[in-house]
Amino acid sequence: MKNGHVVLGYISGKMSAHYIRNLPGGKVKVELTSYNLSRARIVIRA
Repeated sequence: MKNGHVVLGYISGKMSAHYIRNLPGGKVKVELTSYNLSRARIVIRA
């Protein structure tokens, strides 16, 4: 991320159902929770 944090992202349900793939280094939009800031759900490719 821009602030230097490292986040482990996983593909959301709709992205995996439609076989949308991401490449390493690609820009994506993620959703973070307040419970665990080291994991995020990838919701869309940017």
